[in-house]
Amino acid sequence: MIVKHDCLRGESMIENGLCSLWSGIRATYGMNQGRIAYQIKIRRHIHCSELLNNEIPFGIRIGWSVDGNKFCLGKQSLSYGYEQSGKFWTKNQFEWYGEQYSIGDIITCYADFESEPGNVLLSFAKNDLNFNLAYRINYKDLYFRPLFPHIFIKNISFQVNFGQLNIKYPLRTGFHFINNYHEDERIRGILQPSSKEECEVIMMVGLPAAGKSLWIERHCAIYTDKKYVILSTNNIIKQMNTNVFGNARRRKMSLFDGYFRRAVVVVPNNNEYERRRHQQQIEQDKFTPDLFINEMKTKFDLPEVGDVFDDVEYAELAFREARDLVMYYRQQSQIVEEILRKNNKRKRKDNSWIHSKKNNQKSIQFNDNRNDHNIQLSFRHKNSSSQSYSKQHHYHSRRRHMNYN
Repeated sequence: MIVKHDCLRGESMIENGLCSLWSGIRATYGMNQGRIAYQIKIRRHIHCSELLNNEIPFGIRIGWSVDGNKFCLGKQSLSYGYEQSGKFWTKNQFEWYGEQYSIGDIITCYADFESEPGNVLLSFAKNDLNFNLAYRINYKDLYFRPLFPHIFIKNISFQVNFGQLNIKYPLRTGFHFINNYHEDERIRGILQPSSKEECEVIMMVGLPAAGKSLWIERHCAIYTDKKYVILSTNNIIKQMNTNVFGNARRRKMSLFDGYFRRAVVVVPNNNEYERRRHQQQIEQDKFTPDLFINEMKTKFDLPEVGDVFDDVEYAELAFREARDLVMYYRQQSQIVEEILRKNNKRKRKDNSWIHSKKNNQKSIQFNDNRNDHNIQLSFRHKNSSSQSYSKQHHYHSRRRHMNYN
């Protein structure tokens, strides 16, 4: 999203396929008292020729959320959005509400902390038409946290009025724009870092289905104040990057020069890894072919401190156990590659070519008279059946230097 005009206007970015994505933005100040409001004007649609035929071209949700929530308005609890389609969203569920709205319409968002003790009442208006109650929040669910204005768009340009502009449609009696409250009554959201040195980037390293997604999701849930943003193809095409190749890690981390760069390596023992692969296939309908896994095992390279990383953490097997297992993976994968190479060579020798002539044209048919042999590409580590690891290993370049033989 591009924000301009003193942060009071915004519009979607459409270059390089971004027109297929939604983007969200939250105001810098929120409130947990009073009867507050703000307005949004839908300025225009942004057209994009790269959209698929069956794809929704434009969209906007307007509403409220607590600081720390994701920018996908209406996808979580304590996140509430009124969509241009006439739907009200929260907890990733919707109900029909109000009316549809489009270009030129002005939507007013109301949050009432006073009318019902113990509850917060959310409602909306389209131009001069006021709608009924959209949602009632139990104040205890907020834990005294403030609600912040929140906008979520796809290929839309909008303008926001927090009270700094002249109004075309007056607010309901008793409500005030959030900017009209004294600064002491407003609550500042989490400030952005003042420098790159205050930022941290974490790269997850491990084979598919090793547990990278689960680890980072739990980590983000614990440290909500850090406001991590998960950057992975998993969020776009439901496929998590593995980052087991050293050159790929260096290329990606070069974009975060100046950050505190940290790698988290997820290497479970082989029995546990095969169990997770099977579970992922059943629960998520995701299957990674053995040939692809075998190729990744062949090139698996563990990260080190100093190799673009300031810190490397081993989330499951400790460093030495993980190193031994990765070495075993590489050795066995090389053996499998050699078996496949020899098998393919024999197949080429045993294949018969049949030439036929029809309508004065030559056609070539390929007959394979040899039965293929199935090769198992997954191997059990010699120690995996008798040992279970739950250790963690940390080493920090800023505190000490450790060498491993």
